[in-house]
Amino acid sequence: MPKEYIDSDLQLRNMTFDSEIFIPEVRGTETILINSFENKAVRDFFDENNRLVKKEVWEISDVKSSYPVQIIYFKYSDSGLLVSKNILKDDMEEHVEYDSEGLPVLLEEFNFAEVTKNDKTENIKYKVHSESWKYDKEKRIESFEKKIFEYGNENYKKPIKSFLEEKKYFYHEDSEIPADQEIYENGNLQKKIIYSTKTNYITELFFESDYVVKTFYQDDRRVRDEYFLDGKLLRSKDYE
Repeated sequence: MPKEYIDSDLQLRNMTFDSEIFIPEVRGTETILINSFENKAVRDFFDENNRLVKKEVWEISDVKSSYPVQIIYFKYSDSGLLVSKNILKDDMEEHVEYDSEGLPVLLEEFNFAEVTKNDKTENIKYKVHSESWKYDKEKRIESFEKKIFEYGNENYKKPIKSFLEEKKYFYHEDSEIPADQEIYENGNLQKKIIYSTKTNYITELFFESDYVVKTFYQDDRRVRDEYFLDGKLLRSKDYE
């Protein structure tokens, strides 16, 4: 059973349940809830509107060496909607943005590095990964993009290479049928998936030199392959 501890003003000071401890704390207009369990502790910070504005996750070993392993900041619009959040760790930062429906539209991941130039050392934050989403009026994903960045030197000013993956979704009037998909890599169409029913569909794989492999599925079972070059059928294979 949980145990509650009340102060002289009849305010809850802490609550324990087995080895888990909950501690509320009020600082002016800010409220902090502390949840401690074994070697982990979480501190949630709420503003005067009871919105979560900051979360700290602590690794507890001893008093001197305890440290936060993750800090999350939440930002809201004037109307109270969540606009973005930033997640900070030792060697990385993650930034997420949301639309007016609360759906994620952008995710960016950054790493940190120490760069020495002219005998001066500075901390550099550089982007290594990003994702973005677009939605239709029914809040369904219309398109998704993922980018990965590579850096070739130690100043991390500009990536030397990037990889882009795109997915586009095309929905059917019958919501039981999965959305058709087109998948691109660096702007080149790589794959199509076209559904006629929930379990009957065709996949098309696109290769260099206009070589295409089309595979037919019935009841989620592969039944036929067709091989094309420059739009002409080269051969086919049926599966029992």
